[in-house]
Amino acid sequence: MGVTLGKEGRVKVGGVTLAEMRSFRISETETAADRSTLEDKWDRIAGNTANWNASLTVWWDPTANGQTGLKRGDAPALIFYPQGTTAGKKYRQGDALVTSVEINVARDNHVEATVQVQGNGELQELTVGA
Repeated sequence: MGVTLGKEGRVKVGGVTLAEMRSFRISETETAADRSTLEDKWDRIAGNTANWNASLTVWWDPTANGQTGLKRGDAPALIFYPQGTTAGKKYRQGDALVTSVEINVARDNHVEATVQVQGNGELQELTVGA
């Protein structure tokens, strides 16, 4: 089984490749509904609802490709390519709401921004075509 290097990862915002990308994280959650009865010794659960969120970290440049669509309150279509964009690789896409933008300024580093998004509907898993 191969290992994927993080440098292969890409994110598109509204179809535009996000510039100055440092890292990203995607989290998918399935909530569990308890269907146990009083007689059950062990919990019995069933999947109930699903949601997703993501965090994007970039070298902050409000004029850079893709970053212009990542302001608090924006609702971008996002595509996440954890393994890169070559044919046969898996990727995820979905609509989101930008819930927060944090700008970090440090004397000994470049200005960095972390953008938090909450999924609005399904996060689809697809395969890059030829």
